[in-house]
Amino acid sequence: GQRFVGLSDMNAARLGKTRERLGGEKIRAFHDYRELLDDKDIDAVVVATNGHWHVLPTIHACQAGKDVYVEKPLGTSIGEGRAAVAAARKYDRIVQIGTQQRSWEHYRRAAEIIQSGQLGEISEVKVWDYDYFYPGFGSPPDADSPAELDWDLWVGPSPRVDYNPSRYRNHYWFFDYGGAWQLDWGVHHYDIVNWCMGVTEPISAVAMGGRMCFEDSSTEWPDTFSGVLEYAPGPVAKKGFLLQYTFRGG
Repeated sequence: GQRFVGLSDMNAARLGKTRERLGGEKIRAFHDYRELLDDKDIDAVVVATNGHWHVLPTIHACQAGKDVYVEKPLGTSIGEGRAAVAAARKYDRIVQIGTQQRSWEHYRRAAEIIQSGQLGEISEVKVWDYDYFYPGFGSPPDADSPAELDWDLWVGPSPRVDYNPSRYRNHYWFFDYGGAWQLDWGVHHYDIVNWCMGVTEPISAVAMGGRMCFEDSSTEWPDTFSGVLEYAPGPVAKKGFLLQYTFRGG
């Protein structure tokens, strides 16, 4: 089995609460994750930070000789993802991404049905996320960061900006920190489709979106989005297929 022995968080209040929940003083607490990685008693780490802080801790953990479970998405760009994969291979570490839906029985059964050919040859797959965020997340002004939060460390590898409550709470809706629902939820859908269809990546993609719903929101990603991925011929779709993803935020 596994045993939690240490935690790291740049928010001191959250670090303290989580430490108490997991065992109190028996759990070592670190402000900076790099100090945690120096602990030779730790065999593996879970990276469950904001998306823009997924890749660097993963790479540093591999360099420190530790295996990693990192939440999805694996970075906020293709380049970040490739850097993490390269580190896992270079340092011969086990790295798993948090696409846990592959372990759910109904998805496993769906994959068996599709791959068996019971549904025939598939030429188009549609997935979607419809949520209600109307009228938006608000547009609060910049402010002083809370005393318990190390804002500079939170921003980390991203461009320097002043603290803003919406950037902190709704980080995945800002370009520098995530990809909104298209990335946070879309990655699960793309992964399941790739698995069921026996493919790994598309050969082309096109997408469009805009601010067509929100009335008050300083966030940056579109609230309405549609994308189409084209896949080459594969084991289920002998002539290739299209994957369409749609998101509506209101």
